[in-house]
Amino acid sequence: AHLFSGLAKALPNENVAYFAQSGKLPVADGADMSRLIDRVAHDPNIKTVIVNAFWAPVGVPEAQLVETLKTLTDAGKTVFVTDDVPSFPFAPDQCKYGFSPLLPIERCTQSAENFSEIYDSYYPALQAAVNQVPGATLLNTAKNFCSDDTCSMTQNGTLLYADDDHVNHQGSEYLFDELFTDNK
Repeated sequence: AHLFSGLAKALPNENVAYFAQSGKLPVADGADMSRLIDRVAHDPNIKTVIVNAFWAPVGVPEAQLVETLKTLTDAGKTVFVTDDVPSFPFAPDQCKYGFSPLLPIERCTQSAENFSEIYDSYYPALQAAVNQVPGATLLNTAKNFCSDDTCSMTQNGTLLYADDDHVNHQGSEYLFDELFTDNK
């Protein structure tokens, strides 16, 4: 859901929607997520699907993700999978306001090495899953928030995060501006 506003703004002439199951990965589970995947796959009005999840805490169930991607591509959908955005070990209020009124020291960045440890725990399986499905494309979204040294909640003085692992509207718009610029 946190990517919706940026995508909708980047594609103003398209009908953009999002479907989510809170706390669930986008893989068939024999219940609600299975029905959602089936609904999306069989809706002829849905042409493009972006699969996104907070992969870091649970990893990537590679075989199940491959099945989801095959279900969608076999139904004629153009499928993109994101590698998510960096999560931070602090909330954005520390970036905007500092630690406290007595300690107004902003904390907006973390070491890229810290995020790389997390990223390296799930990215290879995500890439492997996407590589197994012709017609699926991996979008490297995390890199838009990190340099070689740091990952940041801000860009040019604008706060891009709503909490420690979700971008806000400005962050979503920034991300899709970057993605559309990179993929022109």
